Amino acid sequence: MKKLLLFTGICFNSILLVAQTPEAPLSNPNAPESYAYSGKIGDSVTVVDQSYSSKSMMVIDIKKGMIRVARFDASQWELKNNPYSAGPWYKANSVYSYYNYSDFNNTTRSYNELVMCLIPVYAKANNLDPAQFFRNQSIPDCSVKNDAEYKSCIELLAELNTKLSKYKNLPNTYLDYKENPSIWVEIAKNGKTYLDLLREKPDPVLQNRINMNLGFIEKTIEVAKKYTGAKDQNLYSCSDCHDAIYRAVSASKRKEFFDAQKFGPSGEKLLNAKFDELKALVESKIPMMKPESGWFQYKDPANELIMKNYVKPATTVKIHSIGAGDAAWIVVKEEYTEKILYRFKRVNMYIRNTANDFPYCKALHSVIKQDYIGNGTYGKSVVSEYSEELMGCP
Repeated sequence: MKKLLLFTGICFNSILLVAQTPEAPLSNPNAPESYAYSGKIGDSVTVVDQSYSSKSMMVIDIKKGMIRVARFDASQWELKNNPYSAGPWYKANSVYSYYNYSDFNNTTRSYNELVMCLIPVYAKANNLDPAQFFRNQSIPDCSVKNDAEYKSCIELLAELNTKLSKYKNLPNTYLDYKENPSIWVEIAKNGKTYLDLLREKPDPVLQNRINMNLGFIEKTIEVAKKYTGAKDQNLYSCSDCHDAIYRAVSASKRKEFFDAQKFGPSGEKLLNAKFDELKALVESKIPMMKPESGWFQYKDPANELIMKNYVKPATTVKIHSIGAGDAAWIVVKEEYTEKILYRFKRVNMYIRNTANDFPYCKALHSVIKQDYIGNGTYGKSVVSEYSEELMGCP
């Protein structure tokens, strides 16, 4: 089993104690007692004191549970005459393998935002408090917006892992992430795992869109449950009902919807589950939907041809019915002046397209309009409105 590094820490707020003797050694408040530096005299090390300040020093003495260090440039005179300021003592759990902080910071600077975003995910996966990695700083709330961003993050993690491999020592200092090299190593090596977890969490704006669409589907499910085929009922009685049902029963329409909206893998998973629930429900409901006979009550060859030219039915389309719902043109006038604006007729078709990826028919509705020119004449007929409804077949 792969062993994960677990970074633990505690909250500690106090005034820095001037502790330089073996009786009162300096110490890192976050470091656990279970850790102790196991190096030797002459080692270059990184030390951390009560102020969470890290320094680069050299080991000059070791006692049980304590290590004395000095600046690299400390003279023998300083060590002799100012022994505890020039060569302070640290608890053994506050001394770590040496690393060049300045060089490390320069190397990792361009990856800071990515690592910041993945640390809370790492912490949650290992039941740790993410606050310990962000001392005096808010915990970032990140998300992966799309596949392109995900791919870019994967590439950055690979780059970071390669750059970190040049360092001999990247110790766990038990400090926040900026001064704790080992957390960078963990993120660089296992970042894809944390990135995949982060990818499952949509960004707030996207989550709102997903929730809104889940709500539309849920509303349609409630309408469909109550639909019995009675004449005073309509399966498409809510504004989003038809679109939701169409996407539920048609794989191509659903894919078209997902491609346009870019909900992400986790969003699509949630929506697919709801769409599938709706699809199973309406399989027995759509066949109850039949066109009204009045939709095709009047024959109007000229306007029927205009609608056919607009729809351009494929050879796989069978027209069951076509006709106008209005016997004569309906004239629309300006409300106050009674000036004629235009006239229209409603023309409808009832079809079945065997090339569709669902077993239902459709009712096609059009409004054919002629603008008023003047002197009792009207312009060319055009389709001004068009809509479709899934229906049961004859």
